[in-house]
Amino acid sequence: MFKKFLLIFIFSFLLVAPVLAVEPESVNLLKNTGAAAGYPSQTTDQYSMAATVGAIINIALGILGTVFLGLTFYAGYLWFTAGGDEEKTTQAKAYLYNGLIGMIIVLASYGLSRFVVTSIISATFGG
Repeated sequence: MFKKFLLIFIFSFLLVAPVLAVEPESVNLLKNTGAAAGYPSQTTDQYSMAATVGAIINIALGILGTVFLGLTFYAGYLWFTAGGDEEKTTQAKAYLYNGLIGMIIVLASYGLSRFVVTSIISATFGG
């Protein structure tokens, strides 16, 4: 059981790792391209504490969401491969229920943290 959760965790980390590995030069290149296209640059809150905490919270919630999505997929796999075994079906239903509750908690946490961080940034920088 632990091996399966470890495998899901490693797989979810591999999905998130490319996002964490973005080079600063590519971010500057994207900002320069956006500025050349006429889009405003959002640099007022780039280095603020609230923006940094918000980014960390968003990364953590993204990883947790991926873990709970993997748990939901695993529950579906268990259910499909149960072969009529009532014990495996009950276990799969429990995993599915826990995965869905986890996804709901992660989405609610994301909405709440986004609201709080946005409110703090707008109150601090006036925008």
